[in-house]
Amino acid sequence: MDNTDLTVSVFDLGAWSFFGVELKKPIISEKALKYNFTIEGGIGGTFRFLKNITGLWLIQECKKIWDKENFNMSWDLIEELTLEAQPFQFFINPDDKLFLNPPNMIKAIRQYCKSRYNKVPKTIGEISRTIFESLALSYKHVLNIIEDIIQKEVNILYIIGGGSQNSLLNQFTSNALNLIVSVGPIEATAISNILVQAITLDKIDNVSELQTIVRSSFPIREFLPKNTNMWEKAYDSYLRIIEP
Repeated sequence: MDNTDLTVSVFDLGAWSFFGVELKKPIISEKALKYNFTIEGGIGGTFRFLKNITGLWLIQECKKIWDKENFNMSWDLIEELTLEAQPFQFFINPDDKLFLNPPNMIKAIRQYCKSRYNKVPKTIGEISRTIFESLALSYKHVLNIIEDIIQKEVNILYIIGGGSQNSLLNQFTSNALNLIVSVGPIEATAISNILVQAITLDKIDNVSELQTIVRSSFPIREFLPKNTNMWEKAYDSYLRIIEP
């Protein structure tokens, strides 16, 4: 592969995610069509090659159910229970149509697991761990497809938006992709809107200056990959579950 520096971004990680790369030229191919990628015009004559994938929708829907059952689930407690659960017991395809808008997300996840494992995640920690691990591995799957289509190797992942506050998913994603994950800013959409207008009004000279302003104005956290061999083995198991 061409090792020219390239970054991949999760744009506004929330209930749903936009995962892709910024390119100088658009890619229009049968493979891009097959995997449902889109092309958007970017700033400075660039193009954003993106795929819309599931983000925190699954865990948000589960949390609604737990809250109704009076578990008073904070996100910190969900993270704690996730880490207590045994890793790599169940995998799901977060983009399966079963999870688009089920009446009960927990039952949908158990139904999916029952059909493939003949057993189900029972506890809150087991369910949340299934979701977070599967999300991270689904990002790896999309990254591999992107690299195959553009024939370039991605060397860093940027996560922005509200979902970037989920440190556990950030770390799992770094582990699964074996990449440095750079996180922030949270309000990326509003910030970029303001700064692009500033360029238009000649208050900022160019995109490079815009990027410098962002880096110097907002805290950026980095997550380094850990236990990558374990995650690579988990990815093989994940593929066997999601692929027919």
